[in-house]
Amino acid sequence: MPSDIERVTDAYRSRLLQADAAAHARIVVAHTRARDAILARLAETIASLPESERRVLANARWRALLDDVEDRITAFARGVGAEVVAGQRAAVVLAGEATRASLAIQAPRLVGSFASVPTSALVDVVGAMRDGSPLGAYLAEYGPKARAAAEDVLTNAVTLGLGPREEADELAAVLNTSKWLSLTTARSAVLDALRNASLRTYAANARILDGWVWIATRSRSSCLGCLHRHGSVYPLSVRFFPSHANCRCSPAPVATGGRGVVDETGEAWFARQDASTQQAMMSGDAYAAYQRGEVTLADFAGERNDPRWGPSVYERSWAEVAVTTNVKRAA
Repeated sequence: MPSDIERVTDAYRSRLLQADAAAHARIVVAHTRARDAILARLAETIASLPESERRVLANARWRALLDDVEDRITAFARGVGAEVVAGQRAAVVLAGEATRASLAIQAPRLVGSFASVPTSALVDVVGAMRDGSPLGAYLAEYGPKARAAAEDVLTNAVTLGLGPREEADELAAVLNTSKWLSLTTARSAVLDALRNASLRTYAANARILDGWVWIATRSRSSCLGCLHRHGSVYPLSVRFFPSHANCRCSPAPVATGGRGVVDETGEAWFARQDASTQQAMMSGDAYAAYQRGEVTLADFAGERNDPRWGPSVYERSWAEVAVTTNVKRAA
């Protein structure tokens, strides 16, 4: 069963994710409007051009269409940025509330010594990506990238002789890339803000904290790399290193002299799940090896360093695990 600290951490994270879901819905609506307007412009452009000019991509009407793609996706990205900043500000507030609530459970006597971190001191958490780069600069790339991708679609359409319907489908697929990227960026940036603000709050309370503990979500959709780290305690000097885009893991404070933070490790949680749950989280060969005691969750937890995002952990594939553990595939 989850400990009180786990329940508190999960509850605050759920509050943030509920707001995140609402923001995602608004982002999808905004993107749909932009995409539909661009596709309408494409249809209008095709209809307005004589057959002899439809293959001339230097035509001013095609250039105007590409301008429209860049302008609309750029405007869409600015809207995404506003959603992210609002979510990050909420995350900063929740980080302080969650830390205080966790401290009250572990060591009530220390609550009076808790130092709240002013939002102004966390200003750099808002409007930034995990690597510290400005969110605005990252989102500003969306428009030009969409334009370049749209131009590739038009060039391909001319080369292959695609019809208007096929051309529209190809362009829609390209435009949808910006939607999925924006949704991933929004969730990752907001959750990163929660983690970063939490660690800043812990640092401000170093005199009453011994460190922080990794709290992962525990479900069929959990990453095995994250699950392995559930319950692991780290010193305050160690930064949180999320394992993948949309990682929902969070830190929780470990109070000096406080009682246990988690009731079971991720390994123990996985071990007590039924066979269908374990099989849903592992491939067939991996599950068979796990059942034989030849591998553990630790074998599936890898580490890597992204040149932009920095250190992170990830779920290793069965192919990687089989090689490093020298476990043979099931017959």
